[in-house]
Amino acid sequence: MIKPLRALQAAVLALLLAFPAAAADVKPVINVSGQLRPVHSGETVGVANGGTSATTLTNHGVVIGHGTSALSATTAGTSGQVLTSNGASADPTFQAAPGGSPGGSSGQIQYNNAGAFGGFTAGGDCTFSVPNFTCTKTGGVSFAASATTDTTSASNISSGSLALARIAAIANNTVLGNASGGSATPSALAVPSCSGATNALTWTSSSGFGCNTISGTGTVTTTGSPATGDLAKFSGATSITNSTVSAFLDSEFSSTQGSVLYRGASAWAALAPGTSGYVLVTGGAGANPSWQSVTSGSVSGYSSGSATW
Repeated sequence: MIKPLRALQAAVLALLLAFPAAAADVKPVINVSGQLRPVHSGETVGVANGGTSATTLTNHGVVIGHGTSALSATTAGTSGQVLTSNGASADPTFQAAPGGSPGGSSGQIQYNNAGAFGGFTAGGDCTFSVPNFTCTKTGGVSFAASATTDTTSASNISSGSLALARIAAIANNTVLGNASGGSATPSALAVPSCSGATNALTWTSSSGFGCNTISGTGTVTTTGSPATGDLAKFSGATSITNSTVSAFLDSEFSSTQGSVLYRGASAWAALAPGTSGYVLVTGGAGANPSWQSVTSGSVSGYSSGSATW
C-alpha cells in the first residue's frame, strides 16, 4: 500500500510542476495512517509526517532536532558569539569565543594570558609596525653590528664594543673612573689643576685625584757607569755612587782579608781574622761567634783513622 501512495504523491508533484498556475489552488497533503488528506489551515504537521511539530521558531535562531519530537530553535546569539556544543545531552547555545574577547590596544601583539587575550607593547628602542611586526631603532637609527649590543642600558651589553661616541658626555677636566674604594659603576672624577713647577698629581683611594706640592729643590747626580749587579750608594745628599757587591762590603764592613761577616744583636758586622790555628766557635743563639784556641784531645765520630792536635 505504501508504494502506490508514494507513486501518487510523485504524480501530484509532477502535475504541479507542469501546471504552475494551478499550484495556488492545490492544498498540501499529508500521509496519516496510510491515507492521504489535505493539510487543514492552521494545522501543525508532526515530525513523523514531514513537519516540524512547531507553530513558530525563534527569529535568527538555529533549528535543533529532537528525534521524533518537535523541532526547536536556539536564541539569537550576541554579535561575535559562536555556536558551541554543550555535549550529547544538551542543546548547543551561542557563547563567547574561547579565551574571551580580544584585549590590548591598537598596534599591540595579542597573546594568550591564562586563557584570556593580552596585549604586548614593544619597549626600549623598538616599535612594532603592524601587521609586519618589524623592529627598528627609535628615530630610524640602525642597530650596531653586534646584535647583542644595546645602548639603552650598559647592563644589556654582553658582547661587541661600544663606540666612544655612544658614551654620555662628562664635564670638562674630568675622567671616567671609580674612586669608591670598591666595585662600583664608573663616574666622572674631577682632575684638579696641577701644573705648577713644584706640583705633583696624586691619587688617593676612596677620594680620587689631588694635587700636592713638592717641598725643597736640588739635583741628584750619579757617578760612573752602572753595570749589571752593581749596587747604588748615596754619597751625601745629592750624589749616587755605583759600586760592585765586593766594593760595597769593603766600604760598609771590612776590607781585611780573613774577615768573617756575621749578624750581631742589632746589625751585621765583620769579625776580624783570628790567630793562626784558632777555630771559629759559636756562642749559641744569644752570642756572637769568636776565634778560639783548641786544646789537645781526641776527636770522636770517626770510624777509622786518627787526628793529631
